[in-house]
Amino acid sequence: MYFALMNSQVIKALSYLGYDKLPHYNYQYTGKNYIKVCDIVKELKNELIKVGIECENLLAVDYFLWEVADHAVETKPPTTRLPKRLSHRRASQRFPHSSPIP
Repeated sequence: MYFALMNSQVIKALSYLGYDKLPHYNYQYTGKNYIKVCDIVKELKNELIKVGIECENLLAVDYFLWEVADHAVETKPPTTRLPKRLSHRRASQRFPHSSPIP
């Protein structure tokens, strides 16, 4: 029986790869969720082997997931939208008590 590592990087990578209903907070790291993550990582190991990536154990899959997590951070779209344009008039209406910069 093999066991996988479960940490924020693994969860981030699995989420990026499309797996859902994963624990995202420390208090959600339960035995039940750990078994689920182990099953997903074992399934992923088999998929990687099918496409020709050599994986002797789940540690190799963990290394793969760390690379995916790094890529996910680099390609993450912005989460907040900035206004296209904020005119001076709209800004002064939004912040009426601000004093002008000398």
